[in-house]
Amino acid sequence: SIISILDSAFKLIVVYLSFHYLNSEMINVLISVALSAFAVYLFANWHFRHHVELSTLPVDQLKKRAFSTLAKSLPLLLPMLFAALKGVGDRWVLAAYIGVEELAAFTVLLQIGYFPILIVVGVIQTYIAPKVYALSSCAIRESYNELIRYLSFVLSGIFLLAIIGGVISFFLADYVFSFFVSELYEGYAIYLFLFVISGAVTAAGGILNLALIGVFNSNIAGRIMLISVIFGILVAFALIIMYGFVGGVAAMLITSLFSSLMYY
Repeated sequence: SIISILDSAFKLIVVYLSFHYLNSEMINVLISVALSAFAVYLFANWHFRHHVELSTLPVDQLKKRAFSTLAKSLPLLLPMLFAALKGVGDRWVLAAYIGVEELAAFTVLLQIGYFPILIVVGVIQTYIAPKVYALSSCAIRESYNELIRYLSFVLSGIFLLAIIGGVISFFLADYVFSFFVSELYEGYAIYLFLFVISGAVTAAGGILNLALIGVFNSNIAGRIMLISVIFGILVAFALIIMYGFVGGVAAMLITSLFSSLMYY
C-alpha cells in the first residue's frame, strides 16, 4: 500500500515539475512518468531485498505452490484479458466514430464523475473484502446466509450513494464543470449524473465479483466473468458505432448493470 501511494504521489510531483519548468509537450510528460516509475521500482526492489524475509521452504515446494496457484488462476486469465482489451478498445472505437473532441469530453466525465466513485468504494472495499472472502470460503449454510445479508447491506449503501451522488451531480453539474474544466466541455455537463451512477454500479459489481470468486471455483467464476465481459464488448462497440457519444454513455451504464446482475 505504501509503495502504491508513493508511486502515485511521485508521478504527480514529477509531472507537475515537468509542466512547471519545461513545457507541456507529450514527450516531456512521458519521460516524467517513466522516470518516476523507474525511481519507485528501484525503491521497491531495495525494500524487498532488505526488509522482506524469503521463504524457508525448499525450492521444489515453492515451485509446486507457484504452479498450483497459476493453474487455479488460468480460468480467470481470459476474462481479465478481454476486460483489459475492452478498457482500451472502447476508446479506439470512440475516437474513430465520435472524434477526438467528444473523446476528450468522455474522458473528462470519467475523471470527475466515474472514477471518484470507484475510488471511494475501492477504499471501502479494502475493509470489507476480508470479510467477504472469509464468509464466501466457508462451505456451511450459516456462513452463506450471513454473506447474503452482508452483501445486501453493502450493496444498499452503494446504491444509496449512487442515488445521492446522481441527484447532486444532476443539479450541480454546471458548477462542477465550471470549477474543474474549461467552458469547452460545459455542454456535456448534463451527462455527469449518468457517469456517477455508472461508477457506483460498477463498484457494486466489483464487490459482488469478490464473492463470486470466493463462492465458486475458478472455472465457474471464469465463465461467468467471460460472459459478462463479452457482452460488454459487443454492446459497447455496437452502441458507439450506431449512436456515437450517447451510445458510449449508454453502453457504460448498460454493461455495468449487466455485470452486477450477472454476479448477483
